[in-house]
Amino acid sequence: MLGLLYHHAILLLLTLIATFSAHIFTNAILKNMKNMKNMKNNMKVYISGKIGENIISEATRRKFAKAEEVLKAKGFDVFNPCSEEWEEHLRKRHVEDSKVYQPYMEEGRMPDFYTYALLRDQMALATKDAICLLPDWKDSPGAKAELAFAHAIGLKAYELTLYDTLVSLFTEK
Repeated sequence: MLGLLYHHAILLLLTLIATFSAHIFTNAILKNMKNMKNMKNNMKVYISGKIGENIISEATRRKFAKAEEVLKAKGFDVFNPCSEEWEEHLRKRHVEDSKVYQPYMEEGRMPDFYTYALLRDQMALATKDAICLLPDWKDSPGAKAELAFAHAIGLKAYELTLYDTLVSLFTEK
């Protein structure tokens, strides 16, 4: 009789441990998933890819807009350097800065619009958590410069594949 009680007590103890452990384990998993979701929702991502034109074409705008849509659907806060608002801002600032900085530069040394836009884009990139490269980034000197800059300042880097899948380019530390 004592042996049977002993076995029941052990079985009850094991059941309690398993139930309690499962509860702790489940809560840990759910908390980790929530933290990952919050991190993703708060992560600010800069889109980088081939633009290669002084006046951004509609095809390029659509390509960047599609990437923005995909990244937002994945829960990221996205900066699109091909948005009409950003381009308008850059063009306005380029003219204003030309007037301000010209006295301090040699004649004709104000950067052209492409160079100016790349510099301002890198300033915007510096305020983000990660860079997301479009599949054509290797064909763009500007995107390569943005990736090098992102790496230099310690940002995470991802590539958006043709299948809308994010792939990490740098090993996570």
